[in-house]
Amino acid sequence: MRIPGRMGGRPEDASDPPAASREMSALVADLSVRRPARRPARGVRATPLMTPAERSTAGGARATMRVDGAAGARPGATSMHEARADIHVDATPEAVWRALTEPELVRQYFFGTELSTDWQVGSPIRYRGEWQGTQYDAHGVVLEVTPPHLLVTDFFSPSSGLPDVPANHQTVTFEIVPEDRGSRVTVVQDGNRDEAGAQHATANWRMMLDGLASIAPTVDTVVARFDVDGWDPASLDGIDGGWLSAVVMRKTYTAGIVGTSVAHFISSGEEEGSRGYLAAERIEGVLDDGRAGAFTLHHGGLEVDGDSAFAHVVPGSGTGDFAGLTGTGRIEHDEAGPYFVLDFD
Repeated sequence: MRIPGRMGGRPEDASDPPAASREMSALVADLSVRRPARRPARGVRATPLMTPAERSTAGGARATMRVDGAAGARPGATSMHEARADIHVDATPEAVWRALTEPELVRQYFFGTELSTDWQVGSPIRYRGEWQGTQYDAHGVVLEVTPPHLLVTDFFSPSSGLPDVPANHQTVTFEIVPEDRGSRVTVVQDGNRDEAGAQHATANWRMMLDGLASIAPTVDTVVARFDVDGWDPASLDGIDGGWLSAVVMRKTYTAGIVGTSVAHFISSGEEEGSRGYLAAERIEGVLDDGRAGAFTLHHGGLEVDGDSAFAHVVPGSGTGDFAGLTGTGRIEHDEAGPYFVLDFD
């Protein structure tokens, strides 16, 4: 189990922290490693909606099947006249993910669709809007979510004229991968009734992806990597026993934001699996686009429930180019270590 930065790494010459501080740091890292696919507070995937026009050419596919040959396809999946489109987007996968999953962004480029769901796997999705003078009200189910890289859903539109049974639902798969300082976005839709229907669906997806490519670069998402180069246990006056402990961290941000921060961490609990932490962190630095200043980030979570992890920019805390900044965030973890994904408003 990594410690906070081994969540970035405690400096080599730092004195060994007391047991309570080690437990706290392990907790923070554990939240970043074991947390399940987040329940997007600000939005998570939007299964691409086909318009009523393309629904008239759509046909059967099994609801829980993945698309044969598509990114994320599952063994044994079937494909009936597959529609496929892809595009390069000048934005990070995290920014593309927001553009795909936040209803207010989806509405801007996806035929004005009003998207509603709680974004939990197995939960329903509803799409409402108007296409060429015709109202539509379609629905689907979330099948798989791996932010910010894979989104799988099924979809059914009553305008197809077919019975609403699993055999008449279609599967839509989005894959997002890093490519040339941006992202490659691929969408695959199975279950089209014939090749003409697949070609029509492909044309619609290309139009949708063109819109996505215009919106995603405007999404203000920062992937901020850091190293921990200061670690100082702090005293908590008036606290009896070892149920609460504190440490002051100093970090250097090396990517996404280039700068430094001071973070005050407080942890509670001693047994692995039942701990929690809260932190207030003042970050000062420069973004890749040249904006510079400082802001305060509050973050925390419970080890027993990875979905409880949170981060919020404190309103009114920004200075310089960050004056008026608001937003949310989360800690993620990969082979290079932990990092923040900050979704600015």
